[in-house]
Amino acid sequence: MENNLAELLAGHVWVIVLILLWTLPWKVVALWRSARRAQSGWFLAMIILNTLGILEIIYLAFFSQEEATPQPLAAATFKARFESDQEKLEEKINKKIIM
Repeated sequence: MENNLAELLAGHVWVIVLILLWTLPWKVVALWRSARRAQSGWFLAMIILNTLGILEIIYLAFFSQEEATPQPLAAATFKARFESDQEKLEEKINKKIIM
């Protein structure tokens, strides 16, 4: 009686289904978050390595924490937005004066 892995898994398909149901959600969320944060090293590691969700859980728990406070706008970005809004407002005022 030979106990090879293929025969064992063929007789227990439910094990494969359970593994997929456990691993897939972790992998999807972790890959999505790493891609969104431009963390290509983590993304590639999670694509290549299949660790039954362990690597994904570690990433989600320790390395992808959302920041509690938003980052302040850079001064140049803020100034550009302010100037753009000011120009739009001046255009609206000029249109009303002309009408």
